[in-house]
Amino acid sequence: MTTKRAKILTDEQFENLRDIVAMGLNPKRDTVILAMSFKCGLRSKEIAGLRWSDVLDATGNLIPAGGLIELSSSITKGNKSDTKVFMHPMLREALENLKSDNAASSDTIIQASRGGVMSPNNVTVYLFNMYRKAGLQGCSSHTGRRTFGTNLARKCNTLGGSIADVQELLRHADIRTTRAYIDPSDTQKKLIMAL
Repeated sequence: MTTKRAKILTDEQFENLRDIVAMGLNPKRDTVILAMSFKCGLRSKEIAGLRWSDVLDATGNLIPAGGLIELSSSITKGNKSDTKVFMHPMLREALENLKSDNAASSDTIIQASRGGVMSPNNVTVYLFNMYRKAGLQGCSSHTGRRTFGTNLARKCNTLGGSIADVQELLRHADIRTTRAYIDPSDTQKKLIMAL
């Protein structure tokens, strides 16, 4: 029996989602959630648990785009230590916009609209409802992570990378798990049509 995988989004669908978030009740926070999911490949548990102290340097400034964010083992899958993800420019910009609003708040970045932190389940439900609001079917909290992995795989060869780089960026122990995250491109269809 095959497992149904979360759908990935096209660039156009992602931009539409960003527009919907921009008109929502908490656009700064929600843009951070989108960036964490789609541009860094974070899981719901990691999104819910990421702290300001994880994304700030020793002087209290946001780490630069391309810098490494160290995830606490308490929020990673399997409680893995020494887990790092790269700060994407979109995430850095979104965090900069949110930082001034959360200056005196909790160390946890993602706060619930009514105060307090969002649990991993809250993040999962939030993402599901956001996709539904956008009219997107078959999407789940893993949609951003799968879109992230697929986009990495499609771009890595043009930058001299390999599937091993994608595996590391998705933080998978087994390359077969990485393969399951990646949707094939339209190249196969183009090859057949060219015959």
